[in-house]
Amino acid sequence: MNNFTVDSLREFLNSHGVGTTIWGTGITKPIEKLLEEIKEGECELILNDNKIERVVNCCSIDIYYKTDDDEIWKLREKKQIMFSGEIKNPGEIKNLSHTESVRGKNKKNEDPEEAIKREMQEEIGVSVIGYEKLRFIETTNHEGMPTTFPGLFSRYTQNHFETYLHKEYFKPEGYIENQPYKKIYFEWEKL
Repeated sequence: MNNFTVDSLREFLNSHGVGTTIWGTGITKPIEKLLEEIKEGECELILNDNKIERVVNCCSIDIYYKTDDDEIWKLREKKQIMFSGEIKNPGEIKNLSHTESVRGKNKKNEDPEEAIKREMQEEIGVSVIGYEKLRFIETTNHEGMPTTFPGLFSRYTQNHFETYLHKEYFKPEGYIENQPYKKIYFEWEKL
């Protein structure tokens, strides 16, 4: 099910009761973003009792920094500003804790550890030389209706890690990720 065009994907979703008319407004993503996720192997659409489910393998990480005075800081996603002007705060999304520093989707056949390394590079611009060896914490499962694609039931398998950032990669002012539809702001919080 990955040979869709925008029109055929919209028709497939609508024919199975998933309306897409409000997608791409406010904090929702446009149907083109779902098509991109499918083509990049970040999600799969399956039929379960004639209902569409979006299946996603995710990765997340807690990123810490320890100062010379032994203070511990944790990086957190503060907010997302959509190019429409809407602001999305992490706590608004149901069924996910959003206490992790960085999270993202695995690409098809991508190992969870490699996926989170890629996400850290993409989201905060820090490569593997910028942090300590990753430590695996747990795998969890979530399900529900995402705010990004309203009406599309989604199942998530999330592999969670943690690490400490090296001093030379610590930016006290935080980090900003620029995406095609939004900017994501990350800030440090003292624990």
